[in-house]
Amino acid sequence: MYSLPKDGGVYVMYNRANELIYVGQSNNLNNRLRQHPKRSELSYLKYKVIESADDRIRLESMLIEKLRPNLNKLHKLKEHEKGLVSIRASLPEKFVKALDIRQKVEAVSRTECLMRLLKEPLAKELSYLKDI
Repeated sequence: MYSLPKDGGVYVMYNRANELIYVGQSNNLNNRLRQHPKRSELSYLKYKVIESADDRIRLESMLIEKLRPNLNKLHKLKEHEKGLVSIRASLPEKFVKALDIRQKVEAVSRTECLMRLLKEPLAKELSYLKDI
């Protein structure tokens, strides 16, 4: 289908009607697109290679907020939940990885994982770093 770089970056997906449908980021653009659940709706995409995970997350959040793609859920969050998502963008990359591990271990949504994190001592969250 597409041959994308194996670098990290931010991508924007469009459907056959040239409508923006999704904004995302990945540490490997090529793998992400091959596994993307929305690829059947894709007509074309644009991407920008960005090495820093923190910079990718910030740009993705900004684009979702400004462009409001139909398939992204971030702009549909309630106002009090939006603040939780922006916390992820300010975390160092190793803490983002720890949060990803915790989310998978507990099998909860990103928002729920962040809400739990904010309600408990930092020591428990740091325990997930040993897996990195």
